[in-house]
Amino acid sequence: AGYIISPALGGYIGRAFGQQTNFVIAAIFFALSCVLVFGIKRQPPHPAEDRAHPAELLANRHAMSFAALIFGVMVVSYLGFHLAPKFLSDVKHLNAEQIGWLGSVNAFGGFLFNQYLGRRPPRRGFILTLALILLYGLILLQATWIGWFVLAYFLRGAYFAVRVQVGALVTRIVSSSQLGAAFALYEVVLTGANILSPYLAGDWYKRFSPAAPFQIMIGLIPVAVLLMAFFAPRQATEPVLESVATSDKVAG
Repeated sequence: AGYIISPALGGYIGRAFGQQTNFVIAAIFFALSCVLVFGIKRQPPHPAEDRAHPAELLANRHAMSFAALIFGVMVVSYLGFHLAPKFLSDVKHLNAEQIGWLGSVNAFGGFLFNQYLGRRPPRRGFILTLALILLYGLILLQATWIGWFVLAYFLRGAYFAVRVQVGALVTRIVSSSQLGAAFALYEVVLTGANILSPYLAGDWYKRFSPAAPFQIMIGLIPVAVLLMAFFAPRQATEPVLESVATSDKVAG
């Protein structure tokens, strides 16, 4: 709800009272949040469990190669994400309030796509997410009517489902004892893509044209779809299956 409300509200405040007002209001709410956190009671640590050493994950070639694939796919996908508001302002001439409302539409789309894509098989769901991002980029480049931008930003909400889908795919290639380390690794991978991609997009935006990051994203996403279709894990790995089989024998 906060993600849905705040972009539209911030756009209205920025246009009516200036952008600085948004930061003042945000600072006040962050301060209140910190005060409330001080009242949280201490939670005892969780008992230690027998689990594989995190370093053993590095020897899992399937997990590491899939991490490299996810990094490349997400660098491509994020090219059209961060500079979209600037593109809409510089090229499509939308004002701050309109872009704020689009941000709310984006958050609402993210909520709905999380519900829908989160219930799909993760491999197919991830491919569908890439297709939706591709469609978003095409509309953003070609449209001039605000209604098309609303549709584009609604489809852009598919970005919010990526972490859930990657997490589900990870459970197919690592054993349960390595899940914690694997989730941490893939968070680093996703964050790394989110670090590199904005830099590349900004450089190409300035060096070539404002449309360049989106055009490159559109050109490379079909390649990303093919790579995911061929190399994304389809089923659990043998160690997980062996563990389940062993548990069944013991139970028997």
